[in-house]
Amino acid sequence: MNLPVNNPEARDVQQYTQLLNSYGMAVTNSFVTRPSSNNILDHVVCSVANSSRVSNYTMDCDLSDHSYVLTVLKLKMEQERRTLTKTWTNYTAVNDEYRSFLQEYQLDLLVPNERLQAITERYALLTKKHTRTTTVEVKVKHNCCPWFNYDIWKLSNIKDKVLQKWKANRLDEAQTELLARANQKLNEAKRKAKANYHSRLFCTSNPKLLWSRINEVLGGKSKANSKVQLEVNHEIVEDPSSVSNIFNDYFASVGVNLGSQLTSDGNIHKFGTM
Repeated sequence: MNLPVNNPEARDVQQYTQLLNSYGMAVTNSFVTRPSSNNILDHVVCSVANSSRVSNYTMDCDLSDHSYVLTVLKLKMEQERRTLTKTWTNYTAVNDEYRSFLQEYQLDLLVPNERLQAITERYALLTKKHTRTTTVEVKVKHNCCPWFNYDIWKLSNIKDKVLQKWKANRLDEAQTELLARANQKLNEAKRKAKANYHSRLFCTSNPKLLWSRINEVLGGKSKANSKVQLEVNHEIVEDPSSVSNIFNDYFASVGVNLGSQLTSDGNIHKFGTM
């Protein structure tokens, strides 16, 4: 492929990298594959999760100006220890005790602020009382997906046990149905954990941090010195200060301009309301 991935500033290379990242893939080459141009043009692509297991080597080739590429895949993945936690709250017990609290205490004698403080503090205390946390240490594959959590680990163990029973008797319809349900529950847990991970990842009020994470996920960044051009009244504007002033003037006056163009007969009941 005629894309020198060793030149990350090139626009086509950035688009190529972003396309691969959108599918969870990455180029693993780090050595020049075309010595005459000193570029990496022959790409070995694999999933990001397996990229650490891939090693590439080059050999001189007399038949072409490209080098041979020898790729080695390490079959045995390194493992690491990870601590997983799961928190449960028995809201049935919380609600029962909270209801008893509301019936026994004369909250009407308190002023509104004291009443609000009393009920919120009691509910928080009951929630803490009926909450328990389970912690386990497990071995996972190195560079395991960041959203791997306790639910996925627990459901994976359940699915493996059901799978072993199904293998012992593949004609048992009950075991077949149980295995299908275990797989369904595991896939649902994976989708939920992945969605929650990305929701927390991008849920930030810091625009700089948000764009940093977006660039990290998509890969590549726009050129820092790229020029912005605007066509205003059939004239091209390139000066950064002028471009900024044009945007500022537009957004500062867009509300007034739109308001002046709207006509109204004063009938506020013309449109349906809820």
